[in-house]
Amino acid sequence: LLRVQAISRAQPMFDPATSQRRFVIDSSDYVISVLLAEVLKRATSVAPRMEFDLRTRSPQSAELLQSGEIELLITPQFALVPGHPAELLFEDTFSCLVSPGHFSGEIPLSAEQYFGASHIGVEWGGGQRLTYDQRLIAVGKRARRQDVIAPSFTIVPQLLVGTPRIATLPTRLAQQIAAQFPLRVVECPVEIPAFAEHMQWHKYQERDPAVAWLRGLLIEVAQEMQPRAC
Repeated sequence: LLRVQAISRAQPMFDPATSQRRFVIDSSDYVISVLLAEVLKRATSVAPRMEFDLRTRSPQSAELLQSGEIELLITPQFALVPGHPAELLFEDTFSCLVSPGHFSGEIPLSAEQYFGASHIGVEWGGGQRLTYDQRLIAVGKRARRQDVIAPSFTIVPQLLVGTPRIATLPTRLAQQIAAQFPLRVVECPVEIPAFAEHMQWHKYQERDPAVAWLRGLLIEVAQEMQPRAC
């Protein structure tokens, strides 16, 4: 069915201004906040009749890409689905987010303060925890004490404001949150590897002009994203 759809949609002319195509995009709420919000804002003017169904990552994300139920999967490299094309969107680092008026430690943070404090963690995609504790333990450091686990990235500020906890988040999101809440972005006192977000599509949709147009719009917005600065 995907092959038939790919052939039927491979028209020589594609006009986003008149297209009524519906796209399903699977990503984290982090990606929705720092990238897709701007993508959809631009799509409103250049493709006003298109529809976008945004879904958050789940254990079924790979299966949904394989079956063609989603057009684009946006995910870190380690979660890419084998056998399908993918392209780098953007890279990010990690920063710490704290509530200045209630954080008991000094700023900048020391490694001792970081591991001595309580933390807010995030579980996404049906209970997959975004954690780097195993990496820290592997290089001889201690694990963080996470006494609060949030179900999404964007709920973290409400849980963090007014507490002495620390949230370690992707830098772009941490900066965005700090501009909206009374929170402060500080440099992580421990080395945490950077990561990259990729977009992936089904191999049978490689020549679908609508999917190609959407991929181009994502790349355009991603390339214009502001550099990270803690």
